[in-house]
Amino acid sequence: MELAVPLGSGTITVYDGDTYTAWTVNGVEMEAYRIGTNEYIVVDEECFIPTGSSDDDVFEPERLIDEFGSVTATETEPIDDQDVFRFEVDDGYLYVRTDSGYPIRFESKDASGATDFHSWGEPDPISPPDMECVEQ
Repeated sequence: MELAVPLGSGTITVYDGDTYTAWTVNGVEMEAYRIGTNEYIVVDEECFIPTGSSDDDVFEPERLIDEFGSVTATETEPIDDQDVFRFEVDDGYLYVRTDSGYPIRFESKDASGATDFHSWGEPDPISPPDMECVEQ
């Protein structure tokens, strides 16, 4: 998944409940790994392990369909040569492929950012950073 926001951009990879996020904000490169309940943050080539574990739900794009399943599509249109349904949700517009039901894009209503979803089923497993990490 790719993110584009006013201050930067990045990608999120999801594999079997694990996530890897890489983004650049104001020229600073950052990475975040969540593998099971273990988390790692890499900023300026330094790795940190936050103390405690996060209770945040792991992002599962497939759940978007379950959460917004009762919403009626406002229109059908092509995006990147794919036919999609457009759903108006609380904060923006969710675009879902008509053939697979996978979300492919979310756009905020206030034009503050967009998220593109792609490469369904193609990512490799996510591993911790290949460096020494300091617990904080």
